[in-house]
Amino acid sequence: MNSAGDSLEKLAQAQRRYGKFKELFREFQQNLALLHGDRFPLKGIGVDHEDGEHSNLSFLDRNYCIEFKMVSVDGVLKGSITFYRLIDDQTKNLLQRATFNGQGELDVEPTPEGDPLYVDDDSSCLGLVLEWLKSEIYSLPVIRLERVFWL
Repeated sequence: MNSAGDSLEKLAQAQRRYGKFKELFREFQQNLALLHGDRFPLKGIGVDHEDGEHSNLSFLDRNYCIEFKMVSVDGVLKGSITFYRLIDDQTKNLLQRATFNGQGELDVEPTPEGDPLYVDDDSSCLGLVLEWLKSEIYSLPVIRLERVFWL
């Protein structure tokens, strides 16, 4: 096969993989909607989907964004979800990142039972996002207040 033909085949393969990853991420987004449902025990988590590649979350007066992309990891195309804390319109801090394969299996630590987590599974999705929120909230820097005496 010539160079152009090889390039076309590789790009077509990448296009198919991207479609599959995006489909899995859309299922992830649908599962995120459970966070602000009437039956969810924790109230006050806001979820808004900008499009098929971004979701915004809010909780405790903090704003977050989850972004989807396709990335190459050691030459293998994978889906990626990245969790950011939004500071203002121009600034976002990277908090967490995970990749997933074409079957939706995430590259994060399995459950205590050893079961892998999947991006399109509702319990995996909710567990991952809740863990990320908890981790960010409880890792806030502690501000030490000292007494200052003026003479």
